[in-house]
Amino acid sequence: MKRLVGFFIFVIILIFLFLLFSKRTKNYELSYVDNDFQIKERFVKEEKQYYFNISRENFNYDFVINHKYSTKRKIVKKINEIDKDDYKCISTQVFDYETPYICNKNDEYVDAFSLGIKDSKQEDIEIKNVDKIAVFNNKYEYYIWNGYGISSILDNKEYKFLKKESYDNNLSYKMGNYLIFADYDSTREFNKFFVFNCETKKVTEWTFEESISFNSYFMGDKDGYIYLFDKKNKIQYKLNVEKETISITSDNEGALFFDNEWDTIGLNKLVYNNVYFKDTNMINYSINDEKVYYNYQGSDKNILFDQDEKLTYVDIQNNDAFYLKKDTLYKYNIDEGKTKLLSYFEWNFSYSNKIFIFD
Repeated sequence: MKRLVGFFIFVIILIFLFLLFSKRTKNYELSYVDNDFQIKERFVKEEKQYYFNISRENFNYDFVINHKYSTKRKIVKKINEIDKDDYKCISTQVFDYETPYICNKNDEYVDAFSLGIKDSKQEDIEIKNVDKIAVFNNKYEYYIWNGYGISSILDNKEYKFLKKESYDNNLSYKMGNYLIFADYDSTREFNKFFVFNCETKKVTEWTFEESISFNSYFMGDKDGYIYLFDKKNKIQYKLNVEKETISITSDNEGALFFDNEWDTIGLNKLVYNNVYFKDTNMINYSINDEKVYYNYQGSDKNILFDQDEKLTYVDIQNNDAFYLKKDTLYKYNIDEGKTKLLSYFEWNFSYSNKIFIFD
């Protein structure tokens, strides 16, 4: 009897271990066929993302979704297809999510909103006008540079912190709830930042001992720190805005650089070229030849969603792109399409580092 009990306990332990290890998150890759479509399915546990490549005949499409790991395989439930004379589009059903349509027209990838297959969710209706700035969407908090500081568009309130007017504010940076600005009342070098906190709606002064040249640029931020490089003095600084601390992170060997992982980079490369941090994003955006594109992480297929002779990016937040097209600020989301946010005639001529957006 004891042997039988021991045997059952042993079996139960084996079943438990099997279930434990079978449900453990792990990378995998497989290929299969569905309705003449060749499907490559891959999961990367470090990124918690599923990657799909779907092809048939001469057409090839990439999709990426962010989803918790599942022990299920061959998870593409359905492939939706639109086949017209001048373009072909597909969308996939994965778990409970339907990916946006991607179309191929004249050997160029285009989103469904550009072709009119899907309509954007918001109508372009002006809801407010503040000092000649037309507001079409009040979901976000908008701030613009006014020469002496910033102005809140929706609150119609100014936050002035400079004594002298400054057209330039290239040494400004937004991270989280903070906006930081170099002290443009100084000349050539500065040892003070002005810090705007979007939550408290207050501006504070952050003074430090180091003297930083205005011939500097922000490389990016990582893990709550902002990295700035002084080209004149060949020094990299790490800034903690919340604690108001600054430290040097470079030496004669080089400076810190992040390209999906930490590395070092030579100082001369940072002097002669503005080098920016690169991180892993599910959606990446680019502007080329007066066209604006997105592409999925790991894909070389750029998908067109807008075009004009005057295009520039303003911000990227949570896979959404905020960009200026002539005098109008738009937000683009792969599921919702293009949303008109603000319009201001002066942006036809001046827009660099002039608009800041908080969610």
